[in-house]
Amino acid sequence: MSKTLQNDRFYCPVCYRVESEVRDELMARIHQWETNAAVLQEMIGEGGFCSQHAAALLGIGSPVSVSAIAAGLTERFAERIGSENRVALAENGCYLCLILKQAAGSILTEIEEALNSTAFRDAYLESAGLCLPHLYELMARVKRDDLRAFLIEATGLQLRRFAGLCRSYREKRQHLRRDQITLDEKWAWLTAIEKLFGHEEAIRLP
Repeated sequence: MSKTLQNDRFYCPVCYRVESEVRDELMARIHQWETNAAVLQEMIGEGGFCSQHAAALLGIGSPVSVSAIAAGLTERFAERIGSENRVALAENGCYLCLILKQAAGSILTEIEEALNSTAFRDAYLESAGLCLPHLYELMARVKRDDLRAFLIEATGLQLRRFAGLCRSYREKRQHLRRDQITLDEKWAWLTAIEKLFGHEEAIRLP
C-alpha cells in the first residue's frame, strides 16, 4: 500500500483504483453484451445505467457495440413510455455504481489496516492522500483516536502544501519562469480540486 501511495502522488488512490476496476468491468461486460444475447437482455431488463456510467459506456465502447446495447434499451423504453408517468432508469440501481461502492469499501479497509504501520503513515504524509469524500468515509471506520488525529493532521498539511504549490505555479507562469515549474507545481491545480471534491471519470491527468 505504501508503494501505491508513492505511485499515486497526484491523486486519491481510492478514486483511481475504483475507476480502474469499474472500467475493467465495463470493458468485459461490453464484450458480453455484444456477443451473448441472453446477457444483453438481462441488462436491458434491469434498465441500464446511471448517467455517469452511461457516459463511461460511450467513452469505452465502439459504435458497433454501443449500437447493440442502445437498440435493446431504446426498444424497452419505447414499449413502456406510454404506460407509466415516468420510466424508471436502472430501476434496480446501476450495477456499476454497486461495483464502485464495493471496490471503494475494499480499498478503504486496506488503508484502515495499513494505518497501523509507521512506514505507511510516513508515505501517506508525502502523498496526495485521500480526497475529502473518501477521507470522511475512512474516518467513520477508524476507531483509534491517535489514527484519527493523524489523518486530520496529515490532511491539513497536504491541503496547505497544495495551496502553496498552486500559488507558486501561478506566480511562475505570470512572471515567465516556466522553466522553473516543478512537476508537483504543474499538476497542483488538478490535484487540489480533486483532493477537495473527489475524482470524476470524465476528468483525467493528461
